[in-house]
Amino acid sequence: MRPFIPLMIRLLGRLALVMPISMLTSSAFAQQTSPYIQVSAGGFKSMALRADGTLWAWGSNWDGELGIGDPTSTRIATPRQVALPNGLPPGSTWTQVACGGSHALAITSNGSLWAWGNNGYGQLGSDIGRSSSSRPIPVVAPAGARWLQCAAGSLSSLGIQTDGTLWQWGRYPASISGTWYDTPQQVVAPGDGPGTRWTQVSIGHYHMLALRSDGTLWGWGVNQDGEVGDGTQTRRHSPVAVPVPADAPAGAYWVQATAGRLFSLGLLSTGTLYGWGWNVDGLLAQHTSTLQPVPLPLPANAAPGTGWRQVHAGVAHATAILTDGSLWTWGENVYGQLVNNTQTVPLAPTREATNGVWAQVSGGHVHTLAIGADGSVYAGGAERAPGPDPTNYYNLGQLGNGSYNGSLVLRRTLAVTLGRHKAYQAAYQVYPNPAGQWLTVEGLPVRATLKLTTTLGQPVLTQSASRLTRLNLGNVAAGSYLLTIETDNAPPQTLRVVVE
Repeated sequence: MRPFIPLMIRLLGRLALVMPISMLTSSAFAQQTSPYIQVSAGGFKSMALRADGTLWAWGSNWDGELGIGDPTSTRIATPRQVALPNGLPPGSTWTQVACGGSHALAITSNGSLWAWGNNGYGQLGSDIGRSSSSRPIPVVAPAGARWLQCAAGSLSSLGIQTDGTLWQWGRYPASISGTWYDTPQQVVAPGDGPGTRWTQVSIGHYHMLALRSDGTLWGWGVNQDGEVGDGTQTRRHSPVAVPVPADAPAGAYWVQATAGRLFSLGLLSTGTLYGWGWNVDGLLAQHTSTLQPVPLPLPANAAPGTGWRQVHAGVAHATAILTDGSLWTWGENVYGQLVNNTQTVPLAPTREATNGVWAQVSGGHVHTLAIGADGSVYAGGAERAPGPDPTNYYNLGQLGNGSYNGSLVLRRTLAVTLGRHKAYQAAYQVYPNPAGQWLTVEGLPVRATLKLTTTLGQPVLTQSASRLTRLNLGNVAAGSYLLTIETDNAPPQTLRVVVE
């Protein structure tokens, strides 16, 4: 069975969504020098980005998809740093990563986009033929182009430039015959024009989802199971609108979407979660497979008054965080990827076994990654399937624990370095994130200074603040920013904020 693994990795690997991070902080965040701010679970591999701009990778490396320049090591169980490419401006850092089935994408602080791993369908976007690359190579882009966000799928890629335009490359999502683009091609949808910007992207196996700044959601692809969400099973070669469900309150709009293998999940501004496409193992709750969004109820034992804050689809399981920071999972659980200390299918969202508080989550093929309230990276799943065969075929080190053993619960993989002195015990909360006209910051002391800058450090606004403060973002362009919170009694904290 082992020779089958590389093929499985290429075809069934995690179809990564890289979403804007909604950072939930705690007292531990006030003490650490450099927390982790993003995790991305790919096809049997994992990546994590620190606040200091360093990028770390571990797990499957069959096609050099860890980007560490070591094509001879096919699996790595201990996190390794991904070096920045040569020729970048001094002080450059990584700012976002997207982990796909057998390739990865990442953006640097100067807005350049880089890719590595398998290029069998042009998913690296670099026009180098079918060759793989074990080190980051630049994605082809028009002169002066700067990238804001990216997503890596099984065999394809998506990217948003800072001007709000959307681009795709690699295997064409509406084709099952193997059509592909070697370099980025612009994606256009009805209503595109002045004042509209793409803000978030996600890729499933043969379908794609994208959000616009007006709160509309768009999908395209094969659509054989209704995963596009337009109410049909018609193959869509260009984006079509995914309607806001009729049962939603007036004025509700989409704030996040994530694509699994043959299903999709979307989050409304009301905190309500919807799903559509192929329903297996309870991915769409009590609903049958559906061609358009249907509501997924809150867990029966969720805390009163909570709503969904973030959702992320693995290949065949779902992960989501409530507004109280609790993490819930549902769907396939053969390999313990639901991290609820079982390998059974619950057919409804269940809370992860440690009952922790979480800042971000990402689901892979057979594992789950999360950032805890302490700023550390945790991993679980990739356990041996039940049965007489003792071999764990699908654990290629993606838990980063130095071994090829799985775990039925989330365990810490990457810990932050804590400061030498006790810091002010702040518990900052920043919401909503992505933000619209207003951004609220809670947990501030009597005196604080808030500084919003671009990812390149260019100042956007500075405001004195105390206790609970609202920032007016009405004159701030859509994009990704850094919010630095400065106080008298604690080291500065920097959080990533996305403005839509």
